[in-house]
Amino acid sequence: MTVRCAITYIGSPPYDITNHINKLWRLPAVSYVPYVIYDIINFPPKYGVRNVTKDFVSTVKSTMTLHSIKQYCEKHNDRFEYICPQDETLCCRKCITTQHKTCTNFMTLEDVICSSTSSALFDAVEQNLNCQTRNLEMAKKDRDGNKKLVIEQNEKFRKDIKNMREKIKEYLDQLEKKTFDELDYSTELQKNGISKILEEINEKSRALEKLKNDMMILKANKIDLKAFLAMRKLNKDASLLESDIKDFVQSSKFDRINVDMSIASEIATFLAKIKSLGTVRIVTRPRAISMIDWRRGNIQGAREVPSKQITNCETSLVLSSKINAPKGKAGISITGCALSPSGQILLADFSPSKRILTINGNGTYEKDINFIDVPVFDLTCIDSTKIGFSTGSYREVKIIDTAAQTVSEITRTSGNVYGITSDEGRLVYCVANQNIKSFNMSDETESEIQSGKLKNNSYVCCFENRFYHTSQNGLSVSCSESNGKILWTFFSEKLKQPRGITVDSRRNVYVVGEASNNLIVITGDGSKFTELLTKTDELKKPTAVCYDRKNDVIIVCNKDGCVFIYKVQHCEKVESQ
Repeated sequence: MTVRCAITYIGSPPYDITNHINKLWRLPAVSYVPYVIYDIINFPPKYGVRNVTKDFVSTVKSTMTLHSIKQYCEKHNDRFEYICPQDETLCCRKCITTQHKTCTNFMTLEDVICSSTSSALFDAVEQNLNCQTRNLEMAKKDRDGNKKLVIEQNEKFRKDIKNMREKIKEYLDQLEKKTFDELDYSTELQKNGISKILEEINEKSRALEKLKNDMMILKANKIDLKAFLAMRKLNKDASLLESDIKDFVQSSKFDRINVDMSIASEIATFLAKIKSLGTVRIVTRPRAISMIDWRRGNIQGAREVPSKQITNCETSLVLSSKINAPKGKAGISITGCALSPSGQILLADFSPSKRILTINGNGTYEKDINFIDVPVFDLTCIDSTKIGFSTGSYREVKIIDTAAQTVSEITRTSGNVYGITSDEGRLVYCVANQNIKSFNMSDETESEIQSGKLKNNSYVCCFENRFYHTSQNGLSVSCSESNGKILWTFFSEKLKQPRGITVDSRRNVYVVGEASNNLIVITGDGSKFTELLTKTDELKKPTAVCYDRKNDVIIVCNKDGCVFIYKVQHCEKVESQ
């Protein structure tokens, strides 16, 4: 309460809360801080308080959190002086002799603080927080895109249902007209037949009337020989007419004619069985986003240490292992390489064997993924179970679910599709005679990243919002920003037919030359290069390369299935600024 009164009366109106807080921090008891917050938030407006904003209150609350961190042992009422290396807990002097009797190698907090680099710690925390911010932004963008996609799909299917209804109506109208035409034709045919019979009846009626008239004339005259003979003839004609009428009436011409029609049984079945115009179901596809691991250095906008500048980076390789991948049932042609989150090496076999080879972290061949219906040119790991791959001349981009053992087509391109990589929820790939394109797996849209015609067998990789790829003429390597702006282009007679491309955490670019039988490393600015491996190192038509940034390991693959795993060693020449 004393502090609250101090806030009320220190200074003269208009009261400056900042001044009160600054004076208050000089008080020894940190337990006063909650009262400060209370008074700031509930300060009566009639005193003309200024400088009280939401940001100011947030800053004071954060300061309160900082001041609330305990620096003393509540159990022994003594300040912390040591840290236990076994469980990393803070200890006072009495804690060492009680709870931590069996622990050894205690370090004083003063030594720990002096030995730690606070700037490096802050940088690591900042990178982690920035990375998680990007992860959440990416997750929000993914869900927003999925929500938009669901709404668009709803509208599309509504249109499809209406179109189907119109098609059904149009088809039924056609069937109705056809049936009416058949009905009218049959009815008209029978009407004409009956009309002809009626004409015959009229003819016989006229013959009968004539006989009746002849008989009346004979009856009116005196009967003589002539009349007698005429009567006999009349009787004979009447008998013939009777016989003719009898035969006529008893003929099939007087069968009862009915127009009959039965509704097609399929219509009744349709009405009985078809309960809806379609089946609504929810189909899930492989997750389109994956977490960005800030420890691997692939966080956008990571702070660079300004105290030094790397002017040259000498790279050397130490061979760890060599693997000869087994041939498939139709040979082998390795054209792509990728690393799984678990550390497996995945190889794309573009031969008719149609498979992906898996090699474990210690360099031992494991198995084939062979439930694929097309050859695999290049591949990229989306997550622990999903693999995206390109198909070359088959012009398809597909995704494998290794857990469900399914293959689904993501998009079909208008040109041959070669190098492929994944970047923040999208697949990025090279389309021959066209350009670099990306497919957003959240909203299933395709977009163009960089214009310009690419040659066959172009490769691409992504790192820190930059794209590294073989250039338009098929003889160079280029680096561009995410908007397609070219930052640099590298040419050298030492590099012929550049194929696989990868980048380390220092932005050094590694490229294999299939025709030059070598591996080179290009500096991050594209100005210098070093030839690391040549034909004397058993490189023979190398086509694929992949860099493990976590362990500084590079995998180089020959087309014939010979795989080399090298440990990368960097010797940096540093120049202080």
